[in-house]
Amino acid sequence: MLRIEHTEPIQKSEVNKAGNGKKDMKKVGPLYMPRKDPCTHPKTPSALSKTKYTLLMLIHGKCKWKQLVYDLTLESMKRLDQVVLLWNNDWLPPKELLEVRIREGGPRVVIIKMAHNSMNNRFMPWSPIRTAAVYILDMDIRLPGEALEFAFDNWLQHQGSIVGYAYRRFYANGTYPDRARARIFGPDPGYNFVLTGSAMMSYELLRQYACEDKTKLIREMVDEMFNGDDIAMNMISRYNGHRPIALTRNSPELEDPRDDQNKTGCLYDLGVNGRAGRRKIFKSKSISTRTGHAMKRQDMFMKFADHLGLSHDMSIHQDFYQPLPDVDLCTCATIPPAVMRGK
Repeated sequence: MLRIEHTEPIQKSEVNKAGNGKKDMKKVGPLYMPRKDPCTHPKTPSALSKTKYTLLMLIHGKCKWKQLVYDLTLESMKRLDQVVLLWNNDWLPPKELLEVRIREGGPRVVIIKMAHNSMNNRFMPWSPIRTAAVYILDMDIRLPGEALEFAFDNWLQHQGSIVGYAYRRFYANGTYPDRARARIFGPDPGYNFVLTGSAMMSYELLRQYACEDKTKLIREMVDEMFNGDDIAMNMISRYNGHRPIALTRNSPELEDPRDDQNKTGCLYDLGVNGRAGRRKIFKSKSISTRTGHAMKRQDMFMKFADHLGLSHDMSIHQDFYQPLPDVDLCTCATIPPAVMRGK
């Protein structure tokens, strides 16, 4: 029976003791149920590693959990310290998730049970985080390990910036081009934001967003509107004097992801703009399809900029950071059939 402790992680065996001749494998866990606000005792910069990074994902609802854990612990993620899953439901995580075994030599996968549903949850300086760099990934997005490693290399050169693969250009009135640009396609029309659904940022930026009085109004508005967290993080980074850094492949993908449904793998989105086959697996729905979504974001853009004293007309960047030609960011590891079948 699962034992819940509020100040310590839930203790459960991380080793398979079945005695069936197979090598012992860690399971997902431990499960944390923090009682204290993580802002009470955030980590100092000297206590955080800069040789590895953390992968953080807010999870909820139903999913093929074995597949999700496999996707987030690929061997090609060589400097991944651990995966932190934020369970954003009222009930405890399902047994199916807690029983998933991690590959031999794989990173630790911890779960933190959220006290309440909030878009701010993924921008908290949670105590299990041990690295200065945190890659935040939406539940409906997958990246090959090479893409995460390349993002970390670039973040090390721009540690105050938000570094990632999904960008957007906002106009001075808070609107943006009609076509959603869920991935990097090329330099036109440029960008001034990197969306936080697939981006690396610093633990310190998380602490600043979650813990400082200056950002309290912003956090409250994100909770009220259930929107705009990516706008908020980009503006706080700009307030600190740092520009966003967009990453791309050497060969841009098709302009519209809907024209690329049958491609087997790349920097892809499982959501509304993603490939239909993968979308069916994860039953993904997108907040961006909800009525009034764009108008809410326009209002939040203007109010956040005013609150932080930033110009509405934010500089447009045309430079994209590309890997060397022999680094293929469009090759996802082949998923074993047994994993796809959920065995």
